[in-house]
Amino acid sequence: MANTSRKTSELSHGIPKRGNYFDYVDTEEPLAVNKDKTCLIDTIYDLIEEGGSGGGFYTNLNPTPDQTGHIASGTTFDTVAIPDMFDMLLYSLMASFSAQNTPRRLGSTNVVVLDWSVTKAGDPITGITVAGQTVVPTGNSQSGTVNTLATQNVDTIFAMTVTDGANIVNKSTIVTWLNDRYWGAVTVDGNGATANTLSDLVSSPPTDAQIQLNLSNELASSRAQSRNGINGAGGFLTFAWPSRFNTPTFVVNGLPNSAFTKVRSASNFVNESDYTETYDVWVSNTKYNSAVATFAII
Repeated sequence: MANTSRKTSELSHGIPKRGNYFDYVDTEEPLAVNKDKTCLIDTIYDLIEEGGSGGGFYTNLNPTPDQTGHIASGTTFDTVAIPDMFDMLLYSLMASFSAQNTPRRLGSTNVVVLDWSVTKAGDPITGITVAGQTVVPTGNSQSGTVNTLATQNVDTIFAMTVTDGANIVNKSTIVTWLNDRYWGAVTVDGNGATANTLSDLVSSPPTDAQIQLNLSNELASSRAQSRNGINGAGGFLTFAWPSRFNTPTFVVNGLPNSAFTKVRSASNFVNESDYTETYDVWVSNTKYNSAVATFAII
């Protein structure tokens, strides 16, 4: 049967005396569980009374099952000072690590600036390595940047390691390379003449320059996108992306719509960073004179 007891608000009158605190447990857990809790409280009282004002020592010969704070799994303790125990529990050796300007456009610079920081735990920091470069540790928390190079146009992983002699923290970050997908509308064909029908765009598709000038763009890893309120403004809805994104399904106002035509297929496209990749360009079969409430490409 569950055990209930006095309200926890009664604890505002002070910490209960040894032997009385069990009456103040506000829980419906089984009696045996509450007894385990009071045994723990007894241990805390013993530690405080033994050392006084936060003194005392802690011994546990059973290896810890998990990483906890600054304490690695499998750790045992033999008369460790209580203040040191709290340092190890509350102040973990930590590191943060990130790369600036990622993802980045294919063809852009491969110069990378890495931001790093380390937070001291109980022991002085003795070693820091960032992207293969050794950083002189001060022993305390510190931060900085490291300049390096990514492999051009290839996703590149960088590693960081920090140690205080007793613990090691490993971090990694990645610089990724993407190309743009474009969306919007065109009103002229590739020759600059007004596009009145789909056949005008089939015979003279939008050029690279027209796509970059007239359409919105974003770095992307797939064709999938949603465009609420996309507006042709009297032009043909137009989408361009790397051919590796494959064939799309257009969904207009929640319904699949096949009234789109690929007017450029696997054609060389030069991006803003002078990187060449094959692109597909799709246009709507008719002009759109008003905004589409919901538009998706899957």
